[in-house]
Amino acid sequence: MNQPGQQVVRRNLNIQPSSTICPGFPARVIVNRDLVLDPYRG
Repeated sequence: MNQPGQQVVRRNLNIQPSSTICPGFPARVIVNRDLVLDPYRG
C-alpha cells in the first residue's frame, strides 16, 4: 500500500497549478509568494 500511495502523491505533486476564467470576468487572486508571469502573446 505504501509504494502505490507514494506514486500517486508524486504524480500529483508534478502537476502545475492552473486556473481558467472567462475573459472580462472579475477575479481576485491572493498569493503568499511572488508569481512569475510570462508576457501575454495574443
